[in-house]
Amino acid sequence: MTRSRVHAAEAGREFAWYVVVQGADATLWHYRLRPQDGGTLVTETWQVERLFPVMGESREELLDLKAHNTAGMDATLAALAEVAAARAR
Repeated sequence: MTRSRVHAAEAGREFAWYVVVQGADATLWHYRLRPQDGGTLVTETWQVERLFPVMGESREELLDLKAHNTAGMDATLAALAEVAAARAR
């Protein structure tokens, strides 16, 4: 089980949180929002702060984690774009 701790929260600009594992910051997830061409550019990033065995121990496992998180990020951003487009209609 993990917990999260908010790192930054500024309405309409950014939201970031740490995933905390065993009491320590494991990963930092960050959404940044910037005006662009009459809409909003959303950037999602994640960064490993500290590795834990649950995240993977071999290079292959860590690459699988990266692929899993990247696919999740792509899906999240696509869903956000779909909702924003529907609201703009």
